Amino acid sequence: MTITSSSQTPLNGLALQDEALRCSSSPNDLLRAHLGKPCGEKDYTITKTKIIIWLGVIGVLCSCTPKTGAQSPSTRNGQRTRTDTTLLQLIEINQHLAEEADRQVAQYSEGYALNETGFWTRGLKTVDHPLQEGEQVEIHIAVYGLDSTLYEHVAQTQTIGKIEHAQAVVEVLSEMEHGQHVSILAPWYVAFGGTGGHNVPPYTNVRIEVEVR
Repeated sequence: MTITSSSQTPLNGLALQDEALRCSSSPNDLLRAHLGKPCGEKDYTITKTKIIIWLGVIGVLCSCTPKTGAQSPSTRNGQRTRTDTTLLQLIEINQHLAEEADRQVAQYSEGYALNETGFWTRGLKTVDHPLQEGEQVEIHIAVYGLDSTLYEHVAQTQTIGKIEHAQAVVEVLSEMEHGQHVSILAPWYVAFGGTGGHNVPPYTNVRIEVEVR
């Protein structure tokens, strides 16, 4: 799936910061700000391209130091130029890293199917009774490196729609049903990102085993 161009003009770096402060600063809100869309607009599709963009946006926002007092037009213009340049550089770097991650993960993908977000699944199929938002279920999640190093194993009751985990896991759970087991091969950008998580190092491609009981 590709992203069609918006009729609205994407915000520049300085305007992006202002919009992000007004929004809740969630990944989707930051992305909508970058694309020039209202932060409250709903968008349930997250593709690889979108993820790479908001990773760059977040990097810029995190590197910006809040300033107080009035700024002259020349200062604001200079800040805007630096922010725009940094954003583009981070997006380019993340795009390169993502492409390399795709190549690495693909080497382990025999028997798996690739989806549009950029991760691979095995055992995921159309079900008659998918899990419903708000439903409480017992979920077992094991996270491995591509070399089978175990990073994390979680077994607990969680509420569908309120699960905080890798993007790939959240997407897969929305298509699963009770008693189903799905294996995921996830590049870092749909797993734990550039910051890592729990015992998972930053920029780590992983295999995630998900079971709903």
